[in-house]
Amino acid sequence: MNHDFYSPVWTQYRGRFVENVAAFVRASLQGLDHAFARLSAHQFDAPWRRTARQQMRNTRFSSYR
Repeated sequence: MNHDFYSPVWTQYRGRFVENVAAFVRASLQGLDHAFARLSAHQFDAPWRRTARQQMRNTRFSSYR
């Protein structure tokens, strides 16, 4: 068990294994990047960046409801 990394099977498939792990990590990080971007956009949505119609919809006494 200690020397499994020296076996011919490992040397044959280690490149494919490393590529699969790298692809998995890359996909996970892209998903997290998308989630954090959405969270930041929602959290830091400033009122002065909205259009007037959007601000009217968000007021308490809006006639657009």
